[in-house]
Amino acid sequence: MLALDRIEGVEKLERLRNYLALICCIANEIAPSTALEGFGLLDPNKEQQIIEMIQLKKQGLSYKDIGSRYNLSADAVYNRIRRYMQNQGAWKDRDW
Repeated sequence: MLALDRIEGVEKLERLRNYLALICCIANEIAPSTALEGFGLLDPNKEQQIIEMIQLKKQGLSYKDIGSRYNLSADAVYNRIRRYMQNQGAWKDRDW
């Protein structure tokens, strides 16, 4: 089962929406971001946060220092920046 029997309220609803988004991805062969956006599960500020992280990195902050500002690990910051810049075609051209 989906292990929802111990979860109640808003948390249960959010978990169900995540499962529905996953099912949509599989059934319709769409990207997870597309399904999550359709269910209103994407953080609308995430892209802006990543742009801010890139600016902080360009200013010389470490991934660890940036992560502490966003409550993320250094690896999570690195991966978010890398994925974003790869999608923009700018990862190989970075100057740090």
